[in-house]
Amino acid sequence: MKNKRNILCGAFAVLALSLAGGSLAFTANAEETAAKTLADISIGMVKGASMRIGSAEEGNTEESTGLRFTMQVSKADYEALDKTQYENIEWGMLIAPVESVKAAEFNAENLFGANAKYVFNEETAAEGKYAAINVTETALTPASETNLKIDNADNYYVFSGYMHTIKAGNLTRGFVGRGYVKYTVKGEETPQYKFAEYFGGDAENNTRSAYYVAAKYVADTEVTNAAAKTYVQEKYLENATALATANVEITADNYLEDITIGTYKTEVSNSETVSVKIGEKYDLTAAGNAKENYVLRTDLSTTAEPVYRGQQLSIKRYYESESYIPFSSAGSITKETEGDFAGAYKFTGNKLQFANANNYKVIKGVTVPEDSKVHLINYVTMKAYYTAYGAFNLVSKLGDNAAGSWAVAFDWYDSSVGGSDNGYKLNESKVAYYDENGYRTFKLNTNTWYTVAFPVHTNYHDPARFGEMYWDLPANNTLYFKDVKIENSAVDPFDVSAAYSDILNVGTSSTTETPVAEGDFAGSKKIETTSNAWEAGLCILGVSEAETQRVLTKGVKYVSFDVYFTGATSGVYFWDNICKDDKDSDKKELRIDVTATFNETLPSYNYTFTYNNDGVWGKWNGFHPGSGKTAEILRFYDKDGNKVDKLQKDTWYTAIIMLTTGNKGGFWGSMRFSPRGGSAETPAVMYYNNLRYSCVNPKA
Repeated sequence: MKNKRNILCGAFAVLALSLAGGSLAFTANAEETAAKTLADISIGMVKGASMRIGSAEEGNTEESTGLRFTMQVSKADYEALDKTQYENIEWGMLIAPVESVKAAEFNAENLFGANAKYVFNEETAAEGKYAAINVTETALTPASETNLKIDNADNYYVFSGYMHTIKAGNLTRGFVGRGYVKYTVKGEETPQYKFAEYFGGDAENNTRSAYYVAAKYVADTEVTNAAAKTYVQEKYLENATALATANVEITADNYLEDITIGTYKTEVSNSETVSVKIGEKYDLTAAGNAKENYVLRTDLSTTAEPVYRGQQLSIKRYYESESYIPFSSAGSITKETEGDFAGAYKFTGNKLQFANANNYKVIKGVTVPEDSKVHLINYVTMKAYYTAYGAFNLVSKLGDNAAGSWAVAFDWYDSSVGGSDNGYKLNESKVAYYDENGYRTFKLNTNTWYTVAFPVHTNYHDPARFGEMYWDLPANNTLYFKDVKIENSAVDPFDVSAAYSDILNVGTSSTTETPVAEGDFAGSKKIETTSNAWEAGLCILGVSEAETQRVLTKGVKYVSFDVYFTGATSGVYFWDNICKDDKDSDKKELRIDVTATFNETLPSYNYTFTYNNDGVWGKWNGFHPGSGKTAEILRFYDKDGNKVDKLQKDTWYTAIIMLTTGNKGGFWGSMRFSPRGGSAETPAVMYYNNLRYSCVNPKA
């Protein structure tokens, strides 16, 4: 960098010291306090900078007011210092523009070496040198005797240096202050240097502009010196009004988090140049911060305050991908790179946590109503491989003001049923497991990969996010996992392949089914019914116990399809023989037998179940809501996903039917779904497509 003359002050030679000269007398008793050397003591910078205001004797002149930086030493260290070991001791404060310090840091070689990069008289600065202020004194002053407002002032000694006569063009420029001590050990000729640590170990904490510090000083209600405020206002703020409204370009370091394990990364993904208004904090909420497929975590990001001309320290913006999950654990997580588990994570411990209050996952594009209720918003899916049996729990805190509430808490393994040969039975839960073929399973074995889908519940609404989720495992259990994903709640991760369990069949000769290849209904199947008999239309019926069990044992509880009624259709008929074991046609309370007429309120499809799988609750080879539980067996939704209470012709709907059974073998009775109103001359017509089978309620 080329030296620019007259950039700091009117003249370096007339800089005033911030503290009165003169050495301090030592009063420490050597018998009471162990002697220390300069190498033993700590020197630190006070955070930021302050305004140095001239005393009444000095007057509020340009030479006695300025931007001040301060270093401090503990009283115990300073009073224990053995001065007899040194020929001389000199304390100093260095001040230079931030861009200079960025190019050549404050150290002994750059400041005082044979090829020093700094000079302390800008009038004689040569090409390629940097100008700096160097204010020195032979002793420190008790902090309690200054107006510096040092915390615990009785415990510190301090020294300050300041710059004055600052030109208007430099009022919004950033300057760095750093203290040091220069000393020569007795018997040696070469002086040594020790530098004060920047506050918090970061030079940015001791980088300030005169404009920023002056604005803070004028706004400080505890400052009662009206004359001083007026002087600072006129000389430092009004003099820089135009500059204060200007923009500067600074560096923004971006940290882009994809799916990862552990805490946020420390490596910069990329950097950009952003425009910031001088004297203001960078606005993280500005539209320009948005990145496609990422969410900006403003709570983790940091911005430079103040922003000033010449600043080169960067702001930090942390982004997380929409699929990012901030894993943490009570145990060990390692990435496998070789062998059968290459690419997977190995966890050994007792708690694998997806998110917590401080390291949570933001769910982009999800809106949760401000109703204090808990909502299912997403699913976390992953592949898991168990090496040992045991009782497992997934615990999910619900969100705001829901401490102690759990969305899911259950035993995944029941050691009283099954074993190493047949696998352990899974208790009824909202978590779904799938085998290697992609089908839902209700029993697990060790040393086998399963896909697991966890529901995410929350009442956080701004923004929607995980409350807290963790996998509670037996001590020192080893679990492998991989392929972690977040599924949108609009996607049913529990879907079972329709090709595996196609259970819709045409009933009787009065009904025909024709695949449609062209036109508006291409890809659909056309149902034409000429009879209003109960058995007409579609039959949702297992032809044998084996056929229905192959569906139920995979956890299928619902069938859904899109329907469109037209032609002579006047309504929709639904018939469900709830309990197949019932042979008495007079027991109509054991079935549903209703017709929904278009443009009229739908009839009730609710039914209270009383049969309980031969007395075995949760029998895994069958499904039943359980004794005394009410369920709505048939529902209709419009194309926007809203539940409807009336149907009309020539409109697409989604029909969801819950498969029901009262049979102890685990399969359901006959179910019929049919367009009504047809005849041989004018059949009732229905189109249907998008047949799906689900293990959970698709519209829960």
